[in-house]
Amino acid sequence: MKLNIFIKSLVLNDCIFWFSNYLFLSIASIHISKNMDNGSTLTAGVSFGTYFLFRGITDLVSPHLHKKLSTKNKVITLILCVCAVSAAFFLLSFVNNAYLAIVLFAAIGISLGIYNPIKYAVFSLHLDKSKEEKEWGLMDGVGLISIALASYLGSYLAEKIGFVYLLRISSLGFLLSTLPLLLRIPSLRKYIF
Repeated sequence: MKLNIFIKSLVLNDCIFWFSNYLFLSIASIHISKNMDNGSTLTAGVSFGTYFLFRGITDLVSPHLHKKLSTKNKVITLILCVCAVSAAFFLLSFVNNAYLAIVLFAAIGISLGIYNPIKYAVFSLHLDKSKEEKEWGLMDGVGLISIALASYLGSYLAEKIGFVYLLRISSLGFLLSTLPLLLRIPSLRKYIF
């Protein structure tokens, strides 16, 4: 299937992004409940609840704030959101207190609440009208497969190298996910580099 450059870039970005996210998130509750001060099943649950609450609220509000942005500015916002999530994951590698982890999960939720509606808007703008189902299927299918693979690898790496290094690897993965957007979109290169 022949895809335009925006679709290729967004699918690759999405694949690397969700892989990096679920490398840790699929087993984050274990780290929070067992390895942190104030860690418990309750604080692990509150961390995830906080992440989804802040993400959901931001998902509802953010489209009203960025609907007037140009495509270029939307892609730049995507990159900034990914960098914010990367920073939060990196900071999580230094946090020993579950309550601070909850704050970082809120920040991740806010960043993803901005990221997702913009990503879907940009993706929708560049869909080939005769291949919409295939392109949406590609985006979802590749994303879900990357999440599954990340869950397998993340649990293995947590056992072998520990959660701290796993978080740092995830953080780097998020930064790598911006490369398809930075390198494949010529019109953006002149504004970013």
